[in-house]
Amino acid sequence: MTAELTTTHTHIMRAGLLAEEARAWWRHRRLSGQPDPIRSAFTEYWFGVRSEARVRLLVGALQRRFDRFPAALEVLHQWTDTTPEERALICHWHVQLTDPLYRLFTGELLPGLQARGEIRQSRVVDWLETEHPGRWGMSTRLRFSSALLSCAYHAGILGTAKDPRPITAPRLSDRALGYILHLLRETGYSGSTLENPYLTSLGLEGDMLESRLRRLDGVTFRRMGHLFELDWRHDSLQQWAEGAQWAEGTQWAKEMR
Repeated sequence: MTAELTTTHTHIMRAGLLAEEARAWWRHRRLSGQPDPIRSAFTEYWFGVRSEARVRLLVGALQRRFDRFPAALEVLHQWTDTTPEERALICHWHVQLTDPLYRLFTGELLPGLQARGEIRQSRVVDWLETEHPGRWGMSTRLRFSSALLSCAYHAGILGTAKDPRPITAPRLSDRALGYILHLLRETGYSGSTLENPYLTSLGLEGDMLESRLRRLDGVTFRRMGHLFELDWRHDSLQQWAEGAQWAEGTQWAKEMR
């Protein structure tokens, strides 16, 4: 089973959310038959007209975020009608999966400040020092905090790109929610089905989450006191993509079969 990454790194300072670049990656990238994806991406203009150095950076980032989840990459290759909001959230989750500091920032720090309703960059700079005392100087923490905030803003978790930044809950479609639930089901991650940073980062907790689960296609949710049952209609992310009611009759469903 593939698991979320747990080693802290600074890749996010060189590559942000990359929602539109990811869309191109999903469309073109196949895990077989492309021995040199950098060369293919550069010569075939996957990302438009970019320098070879920039293409190399983009390919490296997108490989880390998506290629380690082959089933997800195949589903995303076929899912050709994602909305901008869905693409942003899918990229947000894959950054979370492969960047433990962004996962902690969006899944713990921001939800913890939800009652205050906003965050400033200085708070993130201080938080980085608290999490890793003495690891980075002030200039690096400023760049790092900017990258974290920018990524969260483009994911729709922050309302503006300037201080003070309101903490918001982005619009989440049932399709996107089904995607992350089924992806997590076959991924090793910290937390539980009802309590994890991937859902908490979007404000999905408690009664709000349970309400969404009760009407979500592909799962059956029941609660009895402190106990709950979650039955899965499909055995895998791939089968969910093939069998989801909203996919019936679409080009995606036809191609997946």
